[in-house]
Amino acid sequence: MKLRCASALVWLGLAGVTQAAPPSVSSLLPAGGQRGTEVAVTLQGKPGETVPEAWCDRPGLELVRPEKPGPITIRIAADAQPGLYWLRFSNDEGSAALRPFYVGALPEVLEVEPNDSFRKPQALPSTRVVANGVLAKAEDADVYAVPLSKGQSVVASVAAFGDLGSPMDGVLQILSPAGFVLEQNEDDQGWDPRITFTAPADGTYYVRLFAFPATPDSSIRLAGGADYVYRLTISSGSFPDHVWPPVLPVGESFGLTAFNADGQEFPDKPALSAIQAGPQRVWSEVWDGPAWVVGAAAAPVPETVPDADAPQTLPAIPATVMGRLDRPGDTDRYRVTLVKDRAIEIEAFSRSIGAPLDPVVKIADAAGKVLKELDDLGSNPDPRFDFTAPADGEYEVQITERYGNGGPRGVYVLAIRDLEATARLTVASDNFVISGDKPLEIAVSVERIAGYDGEITVSAVDLPEGVTAEPVVAKPKEASDKKGGRRRGRAGANATDTATLKLVSTRAEAFRGPLMIVGKTAGDEPREFRVDANIKAPDALVPHVWLTVVPVKK
Repeated sequence: MKLRCASALVWLGLAGVTQAAPPSVSSLLPAGGQRGTEVAVTLQGKPGETVPEAWCDRPGLELVRPEKPGPITIRIAADAQPGLYWLRFSNDEGSAALRPFYVGALPEVLEVEPNDSFRKPQALPSTRVVANGVLAKAEDADVYAVPLSKGQSVVASVAAFGDLGSPMDGVLQILSPAGFVLEQNEDDQGWDPRITFTAPADGTYYVRLFAFPATPDSSIRLAGGADYVYRLTISSGSFPDHVWPPVLPVGESFGLTAFNADGQEFPDKPALSAIQAGPQRVWSEVWDGPAWVVGAAAAPVPETVPDADAPQTLPAIPATVMGRLDRPGDTDRYRVTLVKDRAIEIEAFSRSIGAPLDPVVKIADAAGKVLKELDDLGSNPDPRFDFTAPADGEYEVQITERYGNGGPRGVYVLAIRDLEATARLTVASDNFVISGDKPLEIAVSVERIAGYDGEITVSAVDLPEGVTAEPVVAKPKEASDKKGGRRRGRAGANATDTATLKLVSTRAEAFRGPLMIVGKTAGDEPREFRVDANIKAPDALVPHVWLTVVPVKK
């Protein structure tokens, strides 16, 4: 039985089968596949005694129901767009959490045990392949054999914690033909490792992967488990380390130049389709992996001259600057003119676009006095802060690296814009269940950015017949001033309030499907805010919220 997964609910189970509990899918193995192929995918966790229903956020995948519970077959269209797909599995009782599934262009293989030692490795079929595996138990290590010629370079890149939500802090090593460690990396891409290696001589080299728990515990041994799923890409082809330009105007298509970790340019310059605002992955037909860019509403400012003695003057704000800290100890400087009380926001992107910098951003007055400095934003190494000019005049924005690092990979994007008062609406889960006639309450968190104080009406739209929810109004919290009065949040301050939707069901039939929640303002210039789900593994905001309605008993 063939079923296409194309932004719709796909029935994989048998009609009339009663489910005792909602499915629980902790990970997929493998967590991706090559387009134009079909992949047998195991739903790890507790998917249930019968195959659940499946939903996918976009077309390109076709699912085949197995004759009995077990791995499902995913057929990937030859023209499927490379990148991330979100899959959801559900039954009449509820839904599993969203799971990521990657579609790539390289051939793929599954890990085959035993491959714990360089003396008994798994031989890879080529130097352009993706190995899908799992560090299934404590003390597990997976080793792959890769024959290389003298001077041949390969990239070994792991996708696990950041892409798949695997609870692992991976460590990647390259071993010599005699088993000695030649290279090691832990956190090149967030907590996921990557190594670019050039063979010093002909021979068979070994790629070894093991992990510690992403959440530290008292153990001092290697970690593993059924959810320690990974994708290891081995590429001797065009695996982009970074692209230029790293920032593109939103909504336009561009040809990009890709570079490897040594700063060498790839000959192919593919055109990419229009992009959205913010940092995001981009894929190409001619690359063996993704690259990162930033979509910006403001036109990019040309690359700074790293060796310039004087700061580069920005013609206007907003401005999005692309640059490189291309030598150790480098500092790039930009001059802006501000009037008193003008509030701006400054944001740097480096780690979030795949570069290894830990950027530090400072703003100084004309006399060189540093007025504000920021390194990390919580756990994010990329800083973002607001600044209000204390007087008319020229100010200097400086960007450097916390530990003085720099080089060909020292790419960054620096955005300077007027501080916008806005809001971000989220819910704490990506799926909800109404059980019978018991009302369901959904708390919508309203984060007010830069003192936004507008009232926002939160509504559930396009609910199934028999399910209703009255809109609720989110109002900004008031704070007491020193005189005992009441005041709204100040400009530049963030505050959070909550609007709780109450869903009531009178349905006699089950329902499963997407749930859309929106926030709207009133007035002459109304605004609409999308409500995203804040999922934990992988850590992301996604617009895919799910509703299950268990029928009211008669």
